[in-house]
This record gives sequence, structure tokens and C-alpha cells, in this order.
Amino acid sequence: DLENTEHKAHINQLAQRLREELNLGDEAEQLIRQNKSEELTDLVRKRREELLKQKKANTEQDDIEEQLYNLPPGTVIGNGTLVTGHVAFVLTAVGGTEREMITVETAKEYVKMINLDPDAIGEVVLSGKSFGIEESKVFNTALSACRYVTRVDLSDCIAGRPEDDAHGGLELLANAFEGRTLKSILLNDNALGSKGIRKVRRLLQGQGELEQLELGNTGMQERGMAMTKELLLTARDPHPLKAIALHSNLLTTEGSIKLAELLCHCPNLTNITTYGSRISATGGEAILEALLDKTKLVHLDISSNNFGDGACESLAGILANNPDLVTIRIGNSGLMASSVTRLAHIIATSNEHVRDLDISSSQLGKSFIAVMNHFIDSDIRVLNLDENMIGNDGAESLAVYLEDSLPNLETLLVNDNNLCSNGALAIARAVAKKPNFQRLEMDFNFISEWAITEICDILHRAGKPSSVLGKFTLNDPERDEDDKPEIKSDEQLKREAEKLKQVEEDLEYLGKAFNVSVDDDKGELDDMFNSLEQAAKEGKEVLGDGQDRGVIDAEDHD
Repeated sequence: DLENTEHKAHINQLAQRLREELNLGDEAEQLIRQNKSEELTDLVRKRREELLKQKKANTEQDDIEEQLYNLPPGTVIGNGTLVTGHVAFVLTAVGGTEREMITVETAKEYVKMINLDPDAIGEVVLSGKSFGIEESKVFNTALSACRYVTRVDLSDCIAGRPEDDAHGGLELLANAFEGRTLKSILLNDNALGSKGIRKVRRLLQGQGELEQLELGNTGMQERGMAMTKELLLTARDPHPLKAIALHSNLLTTEGSIKLAELLCHCPNLTNITTYGSRISATGGEAILEALLDKTKLVHLDISSNNFGDGACESLAGILANNPDLVTIRIGNSGLMASSVTRLAHIIATSNEHVRDLDISSSQLGKSFIAVMNHFIDSDIRVLNLDENMIGNDGAESLAVYLEDSLPNLETLLVNDNNLCSNGALAIARAVAKKPNFQRLEMDFNFISEWAITEICDILHRAGKPSSVLGKFTLNDPERDEDDKPEIKSDEQLKREAEKLKQVEEDLEYLGKAFNVSVDDDKGELDDMFNSLEQAAKEGKEVLGDGQDRGVIDAEDHD
């Protein structure tokens, strides 16, 4: 009786369950209402079989991914990062372990994980190992089958090999990704030079979607930079590159100009890193001019180059045009203190998101506080003040500044600043109060051993791990101008505390007697003590408020 209310409710409930649990919609509901139980049973059985098949396929895929994440001993599978829906194959040195020289035998073992399902691999990291030609042949075959790789890290993967074997091995590894549409290529810490760049040209060729390129510490010079520029711009012009790292290279003037020419064709640039690349004032000017029209920068690191003080004007424009900058590292770049002060004002007003600031080696001296006053309300997390001739007095001023500024500071670098023990201790006490503080470096100063011990205790009492304090390998304690303070026993400290308490009580009593408060002006207090002194000399009684009397002598007066 379909008109029966209870029966209708039962039908509706059954239809809803089939819809929710088996994803069966109108077709199942229609069969229920038509009372076609056999057809409905058939439909449910088929749907269940489909779901079981799908579940089995998912389980098999999970098993494959689990195997990919469990490489043989001596390797590290990444942190489970998913890249465009695929897993990462990570074969890298564990921190602190010796570099592994890959052999043909170990290579064959490693690639078994790739061969399980090449299409599951979206990222390949082979950094920190060492590959020669024969070992790379094994990897080349396996990696060539990975059709969906978008990120490749071949950093530091040929060290310890003869040049021909190293370059030949790197070429084979790089060629495995020829024709892939890559978003990220990392080749840091490989001795490439122009010869090495030619070996990886097939990796760079045709990369019109590349967003990140890192070639730090690769011996990059003018010819290598020219080849890199040509390969990228031939693939696409303008190029979508967002991040480029060329730190610790030999760019000099000519290489810097080639880099500038590339940057002019990268409108979406967000990150540039060129620290320690021997960039001259002329080359630096070309790079900064290429950056003047950029508005999306979040990371700017041009530190440890010879840009010179003439770079101030261009830097001012770049900082003002890029309000989203998070990292600004302009230290040791030839800027004078006056220029850094001007740029600090621009950073404070235009770059409110800055978290990492490097103004090291800027000859700030006593003027560093004037610079830092621009950042009182800033959310800076990393501050580099190395080599600024701050001195001991400056260190104590910095400590006072830190009491009420930079509440989220995590790292402070004050190496090579002529600090003595008292200044170093003051800084340590200030940063120990920062809840998120993680790193303090103050090497290459004049800090005594007793002060270093006290700094360790200060940080320990604040709950900071020992790793917070950097090493003191270049510290010169013999030049410390601060005397070691007297170390008092607990008993001495207790007696002094009791004496101080008694003095405070006596002062309060005498204040009442002479109707003087310690908050009153100095003249009234002087009058009180003069009266006490005269009474002490004459051995007279001191009349209080009409009720209390007392006799005061010279010892009590003192």
C-alpha cells in the first residue's frame, strides 16, 4: 500500500541510504517505487563491485607510494610533499653524514623505487650524492620514464669526481628530463662554469614555463651567464621566471650585465639572490636598473658585493616600488651609513612586511640606533648587524632598544662589532626575554670566558636550547676591557638583601619623622639628611611625629 504513510517513509529512507552509501540516484529510487526488487538487487550488486574494484586500485596505489617513501638504508625520502598530485623521489645526504659516492650497484637498487611507477614521480632530488658517468646511465634510463616531473634538484651531485666523469654524469642526469615542462631547476654547488652550462643545456632548453632557477656557487662567469640568458629567452620572451639565485659566483661586471639583460625580460620576478658574486659598481648599477620596474619582489639579496654608495638612489626606488618585500639583504654592499639611514626610513614606511633585514658592514658606528629607531614597531624576525663598529656602549644601547622593540625577533647577528663582556651580556639578557628567539651570534669580538659562561646561563635560565648561541671560534678574550665582577655567595646575597630591606624601612620611618617623602624634590630630602647629620654629631635625640623617639649616631647616619 504505497499510500500508507509509514511505508512511504520507509521507501524514502531506503532511497536516501542508496544515494548516500552507494551513490545511486534517481534510477534506484524509481526501481524501489516500482517494487522491482530483482532489478534493484542487480543494480546494487554491480555498484558494490565497482566500489570494491576502485578501493582495490586505491590500495595498490597507496602501497606503491609507501614503497616510494621507503627507500633502502642510506637514503631519505622527502617529507611526504605532494607535487602536482605526484610523490617526490628524494635521494639526498642526511645532515652530518658523509657524502655517498654512488656506484652502479647502488644506483640499480635506488632506481627500483622509480621503476615501480615512473608516472607517480613529480619531483626528483639527487643533491648531496655523487654521480659519475656509469652511475648516471642507470638513473638516466629510469628517470627518462618519469613523464610528469615538474621539479628537479641536481645540486651538489658531482663532487669528488674527475672533471670529465663529473660533467659527463651531470649531462646524463640532466638529459633525462629533456622535453619535460619544468617549473623548478636547482643546480647549485656544482662546478659548472661555461663548460658545465653546455652540459646541461638540454635541461634548460625549451623551458618556457620555468619559474625557479638556481645556479648558486657554480663558477658562473660572463659566458655561462650569456648562455643561460640565451637558452631561457629562446624558450620564451618575456619569460615567466619568478625566482633566480646566482649567489657565490664570479659574475664581475660583464656577467652582471648579462644577468641584467635577462632580468629585463622577466616581468614576474619575485626573488633574486646574488650575494657574494663579485658584482662591481657598474654591474650592480645595470642589475638595479633592470629591477626598477619590478613591483612583485618579496626577496632581495644583493649583499656582499661592491655595488657602492651610488646604488642608494636605485635601491630607494626598488624598495618603494615593492611593498611586499619580506627579505631585504643589502649589507656589505658598499653603502655608507648615511645611505643606509635613508634606506631604513624607506623600508620602515614602504615595506611593512619585512621580516629579514641585513644591514651588516655599513659603517654605522654609533648611528646604528638612529637606523634601528625606524623599526621600533616592526615585525622583523632576522636582524643582521655584523661588522658595524657598534662597540660596548652601542651594545648596551641595543639591549635597551630591544627591551621594547622587535617583539618577535628570532635571530640576531652582531659578529665583529668590538663588543666586550658587559655589552655582550646586556644583549644576551635582552634577547633571552624574546619568546620566539632562536639564534644569537656574537663571534669575532672581545668577550671573556667568564662572560660567555654567564651568557650560556642566561639563555639556559630563559629556557633556550644550547643551539641558540653561536660559536666563539674567532673571539679574542684577551682584548676584553671589562673586569670580571665579584662572584658573591648565596649567603652574601642574602645578607645584602636583608640589609637593603632594613635600610628601606629606616628611610620610610625617618621620612615620616621629618614629613618628607622619597618622592619629594631633592631639596627637601637634602634638608632631612642635613638635620640627621647634625643630630648625629651632637648625639641628640631625634623627635619623630610626637610619639616616637630615637637616638642617632654617626654609624646609623652612614
